[in-house]
Formats: sequence, structure tokens, C-alpha cells
Amino acid sequence: MLWAGEEIGLITNGLVTRPFGITGISIDTRTLMPNELFIALTESRDGHEFILDAIKKGASGAVVSKVPKEVPSNFPLVVVDNVFSALTALGAAGRARISGKVIAVTGSVGKTSTKEMLKSTLSEQFIVHASENSYNNQWGVPLTLARMPVRTEIAILEIGMNNPGEILPLAEMVKPDIAIITNVTKAHLASFESLKKITEEKLSILKSLRVDGVGIINRDIENLQQILKSTNSKSVTFGESEDSDWKLSTVKNEGSIPIFYVASEESNFSFKLKTVGNHFAVNATAAFCAIKEVGGDLLSATISLSDWKPFRGRGERSLIYLRNAPDGPPIELVDESYNASPASVKAGLLALKTVKLLDTNNGRRIAILGDMKELGKSERVLHQEIEIYLSDKQISLVHCVGTLMKSLYDRLPIDKKGIWFLTADEIANEIKTLINPGDIVMVKGSLSMKMELVVAAIKELGRLIKK
Repeated sequence: MLWAGEEIGLITNGLVTRPFGITGISIDTRTLMPNELFIALTESRDGHEFILDAIKKGASGAVVSKVPKEVPSNFPLVVVDNVFSALTALGAAGRARISGKVIAVTGSVGKTSTKEMLKSTLSEQFIVHASENSYNNQWGVPLTLARMPVRTEIAILEIGMNNPGEILPLAEMVKPDIAIITNVTKAHLASFESLKKITEEKLSILKSLRVDGVGIINRDIENLQQILKSTNSKSVTFGESEDSDWKLSTVKNEGSIPIFYVASEESNFSFKLKTVGNHFAVNATAAFCAIKEVGGDLLSATISLSDWKPFRGRGERSLIYLRNAPDGPPIELVDESYNASPASVKAGLLALKTVKLLDTNNGRRIAILGDMKELGKSERVLHQEIEIYLSDKQISLVHCVGTLMKSLYDRLPIDKKGIWFLTADEIANEIKTLINPGDIVMVKGSLSMKMELVVAAIKELGRLIKK
């Protein structure tokens, strides 16, 4: 049992209508499992309208601020003044009752990948609890903490932000033993006046560390040493910079799989990643630092990580044998459709250049790029600057989607200029005319651009094999 109804009532200062126990917690009836507690949040939609659905799905009880008339009198409820405050209190109680180590991950990009790497490697050595998907906001963090079993030895949580002042309150709820800052880049500039302000927001997580806590920080962050002078916590740096405490370098390629080398005062070792892109190796180095800090086995972690695969939309690779060319080579799809920022587009393009062509005579490397959002007044300039990473011959063609990407499209050299589309729907409808057997295609754009529609259209062109 995760929580008893009586405990939930005490924690939330709520009225418990009848005894019950739960094995999990849900805020969405679409994914609710039997014996879970349904929390009727009212953030985007009023969860009270879905309580009957929760009952049908087998919920053990619900946290509500009002009692819908149609709810059976024998269904257990916890009646509170404010449902969101109740979730926050339950999250804080979940954190307080475990004695294991807690790792918090923040950064402009790479949070989910780093968290998933840690989850994959540490789950073989400890009892691990981690955020689902990208549950890193005001409701995702307390929900993750509230779901945490009391036997948890290592907890791994993401902490994100869209506006100033969001990270520290969430981090203070998490009370991390280890805080990882994957990087700081030009993202969310619509809400922040400068990169310096974004850096300050990200590094505010260090203020939440426990007394003996450790900050694990990307050494490539601009003005890092100056910023760290104002913090009292222990810090360890990682990255490709020469003066990183844990320095990453590429040793060689074994086929299409790169081998990386990490050097530090404590440990020197190599590791492989089947995922394309040095940015994933940088995230892995951050994970190794944290594994060392919690007393994990690094050798075991390197072996485990060699089979790690990214989430859908974050670098997943697939081969598609085209229906209209069954005897030809497949196309390779690199799905980066989940989100986009200047730094992640740069990383994606650099990674695309390293993927070996399946057809060296006719195959092309093609980038399909959608708008990057939340970049503020500099948005068009930041889109234009992507041209820098397209100046060589390694990427053959670029198709652009969205009004902002038109700024890049207009600057592309004629030999690289594909087609500009206003929406993802438009290019999805034309995709079969844009791809040939042997091509490598990367799809990337901000979540609101719905670039997953382009990915789905490509996958529907033939027989799919995940790499």
C-alpha cells in the first residue's frame, strides 16, 4: 500500500468520508489504474467532472474540493479546501518519509535523457523511483514525490521552468542530495531578458541542496566560475572543456557506434552509446558523476548504458523500407520531434552529420525543421543563425516548417533549399515526394509545431524497423 486514506487526510488537512488504501495516484482518468487515488485537479479542466470515470476505472478514492451529487455515498473521498495544495502537501510528505538519496535534474535541454539514463543504470543496482515522461512542473514534481514508495533508495526527478522564479520552489520541495544542471542555452527567452537571467534561474537549484549535497554542473556554462563563487555547496563539473572535473572526449568509432572516454581524478573509463550525437554523451557523463556520488558501480553503469535508447521524439532512430521501392535501401529516420531550441537544433544537426549513409552513392542527409518557440525578440535572428551549421556539404537538403523557419529558409543556399511549408500537416501530406531510398531524415521542431505528424507520415511509407 502506498498511502492509507487516514494518512492522506492528515497530510492534506482533509475530511475522509470512509477508510481506504491506495497503491498509486493519478490525475488523469485516461491512465488511471485500479486501486489508485484520483486527484481532481482544476488546472486545465475540472477534474470533478471525471470522478464517475475514475470510479468505473476502479479508483480506491478521490481528493476533491466539492462533492459531485452523482458520486455514490460509499465511495471514499478526501474533501479539502484546495486540491492543488493537497497534492503539493502530499508530495512534500512523500519526500519527507524516504531515507534514500534524491537526484534532481534541470537544464535548458537534456533533462529527460539524463533522467532516463540514470533510471536505466541505477535500477539495476538500487530501488529507484523516477519522474514519468517529463513530469517536471508545478503538478508533475509533487505528483512524482507523492507516488514515491517508502522503500525508495534512489529518487530521480526533473525540474523545469518556463518563467522566472519557478525552479527554486520546486527544488525546495524535492530537497535534493544531488542537483544536475545539464546546460544553459537560449531557451524561454520570451520570459527572460537575457541568457544570464536563465543561468541564474537554473543555478538557483543549488540553493535547495541538503547540507552535504553536491551540484553536478556542465563546465561549458558561460561565466560558470564567477557564478559559483556565490554558492556554498560542493560542486563537480563535467563536459568537453579541458578543465572539467569529469572530461569527456571521443576516442574512436566502432562501426557507426562512437566510443567515448571520461577522465577524472577518481575514475578513468570508456563507454559506448548506440544513440547518435555527442550531446547524449555529455548527458551520460553527468549521469556517471551522479552514479559515483550515490555509491553506484560505474562499470555496471557503462555496460547498462550501452543498450540505452532515447524516448520517442528525442533521438529515436528507425529504418523504413519504402513500399514504393521494396528492393531499394531503407531510409533512416531520426525522430527529434518532441521539442526544439537553438542548442538542441545545433546538436541534432551535428549528430545528423555523423550518421553513415546507407547508400553512399545516392543517399542524402535531409533535415526537416519546424519553428523554435518561446525565444522572444531574438526569435528570427536565432532561426537565421542555424545556417551556420548547414554551411558544409554533409547535409544535402533542408525543408522548413512554420513562419519563423521561413527566416532560415530565405537564407539557405540554393543547393540546400528544399521546400517551405506553413504547417506540419502540409509537409506530412507531401512527404512521399520528398524522400528517396537511402536517405537519412531528421525531423525537429517545438512541440506546438506538431512535427510528430511528419514523423508518423514517414513511418507510414513502408515497413518500420526500430534501430
